[in-house]
Amino acid sequence: MVGKTRKSLGIIVVPDEGYSRSIYTKAARLYKELQYPIIVSGADRNPGEQGAYGLKKLLERTITPIPIEEQIAMIIDMGVDPNDITYERESNNTKENAINTLELIKDVQGVQDLHLVGQLEAMYRKYLTFKKVCRSLGIRVNIIVHTTFDLLPLHISLFRLALVPSELLRIIRYRKKGDL
Repeated sequence: MVGKTRKSLGIIVVPDEGYSRSIYTKAARLYKELQYPIIVSGADRNPGEQGAYGLKKLLERTITPIPIEEQIAMIIDMGVDPNDITYERESNNTKENAINTLELIKDVQGVQDLHLVGQLEAMYRKYLTFKKVCRSLGIRVNIIVHTTFDLLPLHISLFRLALVPSELLRIIRYRKKGDL
């Protein structure tokens, strides 16, 4: 469980980002700088069961997602203490990522900041979702993004940029539902 071994002023969260090693590199660097525990939040990557939408379904057929065990192994190989990594495997979407993360950290003493690490094109929606969920505990949500162009090859980076309009539409839809 997060925070069982020490007090923490912050948490690093990587919500369901199984496409790019650079996200995990960024999370590991942040860990080394801040010494905050990391939560990897999201179900095992199975696009058919994730309720993925249009372009993302196509992306997930184009790029093989990195299995969660490999994601965690990458973070450990980059120098993160395995005891500082929590894998939250129940979430199937961003709202569940936020709710389940909050459930893990709500009893951790002293948490003031949540550092959300992820892809540029989806980050604003994720930020709004986490911000709403964390508001009740007074936890600040900080965005730690890396650019889509950290993904290689270039055609995949350009494809990810094509997701931006659909992300904006999702923000509008989620606001109407009350999720943001």
